Amino acid sequence: QTSSAVNQQWVLDTVAPSAPVITSPAVSPHLSGPILNIVGTCETGATVDLGGDEVSATACSAASFLFNFDETADGTYNYTFTQTDLAGNVSPAANFQWTRDSVTPSTPIVLNPATTPFYSNSSPLTVSGTCTNGLTVNIAGDDAQFMLCSASAFSFTVTEGSDATYN
Repeated sequence: QTSSAVNQQWVLDTVAPSAPVITSPAVSPHLSGPILNIVGTCETGATVDLGGDEVSATACSAASFLFNFDETADGTYNYTFTQTDLAGNVSPAANFQWTRDSVTPSTPIVLNPATTPFYSNSSPLTVSGTCTNGLTVNIAGDDAQFMLCSASAFSFTVTEGSDATYN
């Protein structure tokens, strides 16, 4: 007497997958507030391993992965991402650096014009003042401009062509 056959399939896979690709945020190092979501692409069925300043793992589903970070202290955090395929092959690492900064920057100080409302019989108007080096200063309202604060100063030129009140 012979029993029924049992089928067995063997997949030999000795090739490591490529490193996971981080698609969002698009730039490392990344500077943001207290919450960060890292999204990337990976080999479906693999396990994406997180190492560095935090350790975790998630399954790669539909060729993508997601990690949520909610660090409690401001600082710089370094992470590595690898993926391990079903055969146990480990990919090279993808590295990502996040600087968590939840401190509100100081408000720029407008020195010119020195009063508001400011009355003038000519255009353009120069709006200038002091700011924190390295931060972006935005002017918004009836005109929209931005610039990087350099030497603790900013200066915008606003041109309007008709008599009116501008904000």
